Amino acid sequence: MQYKMVSLFSGAGGLDLGFVQTGRYKILFANDKLETSLRTYSINIGLKLSECFNNEDVEAEKNTALVCDIENVSFNQLKGEGIDVIVGGPPCQDFSVLRGQNRKGIEVKRGRLYAHFVRALVSLQPKLFVFENVPGLMSANQGLAFRNS
Repeated sequence: MQYKMVSLFSGAGGLDLGFVQTGRYKILFANDKLETSLRTYSINIGLKLSECFNNEDVEAEKNTALVCDIENVSFNQLKGEGIDVIVGGPPCQDFSVLRGQNRKGIEVKRGRLYAHFVRALVSLQPKLFVFENVPGLMSANQGLAFRNS
């Protein structure tokens, strides 16, 4: 049996490749904002590379690695696919304790991107998810991002 996966904030696919190499997971859709990273992802994972333009709203399509800001991605077309797993690592720089007192967390756009991972969870209702981030997510902004998830 192969489990169906969606990957968000995919980068070049380091997290996802381990799943794929087991032979038990098939990634149906991947997303990242950086074209160079997702080009590598597309080659390594075998998804068709596509991109949105001018911040247009776009549907997540099966068998596609989409270069696009996650804010513009709708997951409606994947709802009937029976997604088993969602994986991803939203940007963590604004939550990292290494930034000391300069942690902005959800006060800045990049720090609020984790909410789109949550939006995908609500929309697709997977059996499980892997959310890779930093422990500072629980403490930045008095833990507001963690409590709101």
